[in-house]
Amino acid sequence: MKRRFLIVMLALVLTLLLTACGCEHEWKAASCSAPKTCGLCGEMEGEALPHTWQDATCAAPKTCSVCGQTEGEALPHTWQDATCAAPKTCSVCGQTEGEALPHTWQDATCTTAKTCTVCQATEGEPLGHTWKNATCTTVKTCTVCEVTEGEPLGHTWKAATCTVPKTCSACGTAEGKTAAHKWQEATTEAPKTCSVCNLTEGSKLKTDSRFTTKATKSLQGAWVSNVVLTDEMMGVTGFGDVACTITLTFGKTGSLTQTIKVNDEKDYLKKLKAYTVEQMYAEFAQYGMSKEQGDQAMLDTYGLNVNDYVDAMLKNYDVNADLKSYNVELVYYVQDGMLYKALSWSAKFEQNKFTLENGKLKIDGVALVEGGQPLVWQKA
Repeated sequence: MKRRFLIVMLALVLTLLLTACGCEHEWKAASCSAPKTCGLCGEMEGEALPHTWQDATCAAPKTCSVCGQTEGEALPHTWQDATCAAPKTCSVCGQTEGEALPHTWQDATCTTAKTCTVCQATEGEPLGHTWKNATCTTVKTCTVCEVTEGEPLGHTWKAATCTVPKTCSACGTAEGKTAAHKWQEATTEAPKTCSVCNLTEGSKLKTDSRFTTKATKSLQGAWVSNVVLTDEMMGVTGFGDVACTITLTFGKTGSLTQTIKVNDEKDYLKKLKAYTVEQMYAEFAQYGMSKEQGDQAMLDTYGLNVNDYVDAMLKNYDVNADLKSYNVELVYYVQDGMLYKALSWSAKFEQNKFTLENGKLKIDGVALVEGGQPLVWQKA
């Protein structure tokens, strides 16, 4: 037993002696390619570490981040198709291939610039509207995109005449019917003629048959009426009323003469003198002169005072001379009981001025009013 124990002990000592090299080790830490190793003698201890793998990518296979050892193959690229903004590109590693595609342009419009339908990139500016102005019936409209703005103008109507119906002066649209002709009866100088469009009908008259009608014959002669001329009618102030007689004389050849005559010449002269004297004193007053100073000025110049000067001036005065401007001579004829008149044969005839009713003469269908009193016409 004792002998056996000694043999075991000797074996252990022998083992220690055999394994001991007597080196003071300088250990290098274990890695994924080698266990812990002495840098002096190369003695190793333990086992190598496991690899620290990084997953494979499209740029490299599965790789140990510590020792760089690889395993397997790199993955295929994950390609994104080329666009007009970038070429074909790997979404993992960013590698590109080829070139970017050209833009797919959509032309500019009135409101948008030239635009790529793929990437929405723009170039330039919108074109702007091309406006067609508003008309009578349509609003202002873009001829390209048909967008509208505002309101129609509406028609500008020109009244119908005997040649054209009611017509828009802007667009020429017509509406309704033409108006009736405004006829002037035939004369010895011209046929029946429209005073608006000058259309004629028939022929000239061979004789002045207009003055052979029964109405014309009954009208011929003198028609008289009394009237009181007032200051307002005479266009003066302070003269006073003047009683007059108006006479209308209808001749056989179509002449119409109007005359006005003062009824009381002495009364007219008296009022005219008083009015004239007062007006002369009024003129002196405008120069700061009294009536006495005015009389003296007249004496110095004419040897007569104002009153005597007016007497001398009116001594040979024609009482009715002031009213001659009211006297006129016209042309007339009667048709269907209606009198037509004009200043001359070449002038247009006027209508509805004189009428015959039951043998009595009226003006515009009623008795003419002068000075607030109706004129009563009677055949002289």
